[in-house]
Amino acid sequence: MAIRENRTLLIFFYVFIGVFAAICLIPFILAVSGSLSSEAKIAANGYSFFAAGLNA
Repeated sequence: MAIRENRTLLIFFYVFIGVFAAICLIPFILAVSGSLSSEAKIAANGYSFFAAGLNA
């Protein structure tokens, strides 16, 4: 019984850490996407996860 409880808790911690890591990475993804997008597209559509009108 104790092994099953530990496994459930371990899965919960892994999911929590995964969600927390994703939340921490979102601003960096938006910054990279924004730096690759053209200024006109950002002004018209706002920021998105995918670069619009690549401006490399």
